[in-house]
Amino acid sequence: MQMNKKKAITAGALALGATYTAASWLIVKSGQKKRPDIFPTYRPWHVMLEPGEPRRVAVVFNPTKPNARYGCKVIRDQVAEAGWAEPIFYETEENDPGYSMAKDAIDQGAELVIAVGGDGTVREVAAALANTDVALGVVPTGTGNLLARNLQMEYWDIASCVNSALHGRIEAIDMVKMQMTGENGEQTVRSFVVMGGAGFDAQIMTDTNEDLKARFGWVAYVESGFKNMLTPRSSVRMVIDDHPPVHRKIRSILIANCGEVQGGIKLAATTDARDGQLEVVVLSPRNVWGWLRTASRFLLGPNVFDRRRPVVEHTVGQKVTVDFLGESQPVEIDGDVLDAATRLDAHVVPGCLNISLYPEDHVSVRKLADIPQEMIDSRAKLQQQLIDSAETLLDEFIETAENRAAKVMKWFEQN
Repeated sequence: MQMNKKKAITAGALALGATYTAASWLIVKSGQKKRPDIFPTYRPWHVMLEPGEPRRVAVVFNPTKPNARYGCKVIRDQVAEAGWAEPIFYETEENDPGYSMAKDAIDQGAELVIAVGGDGTVREVAAALANTDVALGVVPTGTGNLLARNLQMEYWDIASCVNSALHGRIEAIDMVKMQMTGENGEQTVRSFVVMGGAGFDAQIMTDTNEDLKARFGWVAYVESGFKNMLTPRSSVRMVIDDHPPVHRKIRSILIANCGEVQGGIKLAATTDARDGQLEVVVLSPRNVWGWLRTASRFLLGPNVFDRRRPVVEHTVGQKVTVDFLGESQPVEIDGDVLDAATRLDAHVVPGCLNISLYPEDHVSVRKLADIPQEMIDSRAKLQQQLIDSAETLLDEFIETAENRAAKVMKWFEQN
């Protein structure tokens, strides 16, 4: 009898594993057909851009990010190779993630300010450079690297990002300015380059385990998401441009300048950072089934599950006002959590930020001999980090599965 129970448990576990494997395979295959951007194919290794006219370069970097100092070294080396003057380096501080440093760089005559850090550093430097002639360069070393993703930068390759920042083509992109009204009526104005939001997404940022985030990057947000997915919905009143007010019960509302996040998922359907518009994305799933429909919408695009009441709504405009009719809601911009707000007023500022990017018409492919050693080292380091993270996750999964199996066996033995 004891042996039969063990065989039954083993067979059940194998069947469950096979079911999950088959379901995962079907989701991936469907996604590859309908949303190939979720499974990104890296662009060819482009030829390193040649130096142009000398520019005065300043660097604002977040010293707490793992690869920030390495990024600064690559900048120093490439600037020296170009024969330009030594860059000025500024470290961010805990209570000042880059804004005043970038303003100081402008005052010192910088023509290009490179942000080396995560989304917060990039956002603050961008806010300081908005509506000036000084260009932004981005060397992403954070968890999300959202602006770099949305501008199709080789965010996994520090040497390539430095080369594009120093010698790329200057393009103008939009930003969004948002005024937040707090519970006490105090108003705060902040700018962002990717997206801001309130509700579920901000709560995820608030509750994310920092240790998990440091070890596994953006995967840590998934754990926080599961904890908050069935919290009560909020009643809101929205006015987009000059259209009549709209009332909704929501889980989350996003205001996007551009819409791609980790994993290649596009939360915004149409807007990008160069179109002079923002996109309002409303998420309103009521239960677990609603969340499955929401995930299906983002992973696979519009499909058969959208024929009933929509759980995701997209509206494009140039300004939006959101009033939270119940409790105030936590707010986040570009992945950083702010205080709770009772009202949001946001509008797009078209073409206010100059940024240095790799020109899309520069399509020559590098020969292997042309690839700098630091780029090879950077790729090898990234690959090893991914392998280490995957092995750790697998070990923890196996340990959890073994513990649960032991508990099930013990229950069967006792009953």
